[in-house]
Amino acid sequence: MPEALKQCGYDTEMFGKWHVGMFHKDYHPQNRGFDHFLGFLTGGADFWSHKKCYGKNAADDDFGFMCGYDFREAYSGEDETIRNDLLGVYSNDILVEGLEDRLKKHDPEKPLFTYLSLQAVHAPIQAPSEYLHLYRTEFMMIHSSTINRLNSDGNSAA
Repeated sequence: MPEALKQCGYDTEMFGKWHVGMFHKDYHPQNRGFDHFLGFLTGGADFWSHKKCYGKNAADDDFGFMCGYDFREAYSGEDETIRNDLLGVYSNDILVEGLEDRLKKHDPEKPLFTYLSLQAVHAPIQAPSEYLHLYRTEFMMIHSSTINRLNSDGNSAA
């Protein structure tokens, strides 16, 4: 869709979870029609460390145990930058603030397509500690706190 919209004169932006191809750079968002991408290629990662791990040990699956940092930024046709400076920052806050910054800079006379794919409520379900006390069971505490954060007056209010 972003490739088709670019042909119609749109600027295209993507923030968040890509999760539709990462084994070759040709499949990354900045090479699939997005002018700008801020987010991660995997389906989910730790909300603060931005690390994604597969397997529990080397014999756990066909790939063995792998773990890596996955938060990046890229512009159309360029290599991506791994955003190590975002380590320790809640992922949904990064995405919403990134979108807000780009919208402030965008020329309102030019059509814009923006795709925002927040990590909440994708596994692992994690929320800032200030929201956890509102719920009784562990699942409801974490899951509902993630949603509550999205609906709050904080940076992740969508």
